[in-house]
Amino acid sequence: MQSPRIPWVTAMITMAMTSLYIVAGPVPEAWVYDRAAVLDGELWRLLTGHLVHSDLSHLSWNLAGTLVLGCLLERTTNTSIAAMTLVGAIAIALLLLWQPTIAYYCGFSGLLNTWLASLLIYEYQDNAMRPMVVVTALGVLAKLVYEWQTGNAIFTDTTWPSLPEAHLTGLIAGICWWVVKNKFQYAFTAYAVKKLKTSPDSIEVSGNRFTQQPEKELDNVYEI
Repeated sequence: MQSPRIPWVTAMITMAMTSLYIVAGPVPEAWVYDRAAVLDGELWRLLTGHLVHSDLSHLSWNLAGTLVLGCLLERTTNTSIAAMTLVGAIAIALLLLWQPTIAYYCGFSGLLNTWLASLLIYEYQDNAMRPMVVVTALGVLAKLVYEWQTGNAIFTDTTWPSLPEAHLTGLIAGICWWVVKNKFQYAFTAYAVKKLKTSPDSIEVSGNRFTQQPEKELDNVYEI
C-alpha cells in the first residue's frame, strides 16, 4: 500500500507566511507589493507580496485555505503545486502591473483561487464528485460577483480591502494550468507509447516519468 504523500510545499508556504507575520508584523513595508517600488526595480515584491498579510484575520483565513487546499492537492493529485503556484503568481503580477490604480497588494488569496480552480477541475473528472464540484464552482463565481459589485469580502473584514480582480485572475490561471498540463501529458503519453511500443492504456504518467504497467507487475520505467 502506497503511503500518503507529505504536502511539503503546503508546509513550507504555511511556515513562511506565519514566520513573516511573527517577525515582520502586518503589511511589512519591504515585502508588500508596492507599485512604485516594483517599477523602481524591487521585483521581489511581486512574489513576497503573496506571503505577507494586512492583519491577523487576513493571515488566519489564508492559512486555513492554504492548509485545506494545499493538502488536498498534494495528497490526491499528481500535479506540481509549486509550478502551479508560480503560474498563478506570474498571472497576478501581470494584472498588478497592468492596473496602475492598484498601488499596493498583499495576501495569498489570489493564489488560493489558482489552487481551488485546479482542485475543482481534478475532482470534476470523478463522476461521483461532479454535483459537489458544480455547486462549489457556482458558489465561487457568486462570491466573486458579489465582491466585484460591492468591493467587500464575504468572509473577511481585513484592514486592506479585498481585490476580486486578483481572485479572478488566480482562478483563470488555475484553469489555464490544467489545460496546458493535460496537453503536455497527452503529448508525453504519445511519446511513451512510441518509446515503449505499447498501448496508451498501459502507460501511467506522473510528472516527468512514464511507466509501462503490465497485467501483474510494473516493468520498464523511464525518466527523461
